Amino acid sequence: MSKGMIFGALPSDPVGALPSDPVGALPSDLPSDLEQALKNYQHDLEGLQSALLGFKEALLEFEEGALNESASQHQQNDENLRLLSVAEVCLRLGSDKSSVHQKLRSGEIPSLTSGQATKVRQRDLEEYIRVQRRRHRALGGENGFALG
Repeated sequence: MSKGMIFGALPSDPVGALPSDPVGALPSDLPSDLEQALKNYQHDLEGLQSALLGFKEALLEFEEGALNESASQHQQNDENLRLLSVAEVCLRLGSDKSSVHQKLRSGEIPSLTSGQATKVRQRDLEEYIRVQRRRHRALGGENGFALG
């Protein structure tokens, strides 16, 4: 076996055997079927790259949608758990303090008391308003009304 050949298959100068830029121009002595196979391979790689970019964009849109949905649900939970002061209840009902306190004491509007502070869950007040509107409509009232 000669000194320049390894396993009898490689030329003595392996650096000169391959093009210096494998992605660039193909050597003219390459068989045409190999040249076509390489072109097809490059085309397929470009297609895969395009598909991966599309997948990445879709995944980012999905994540963004999931984050927005999560933030919306979190905001709804915060609103449902929010405690309103008596003054806020008065504003939302358009009623004076004494009539609101009467409804709170009677349990008509559910409330929480801690020491001297009385609070109303926002969702409880919203439910009270819905019931009052239904009751008002059932009695033949207008759509808009004061709950006081």
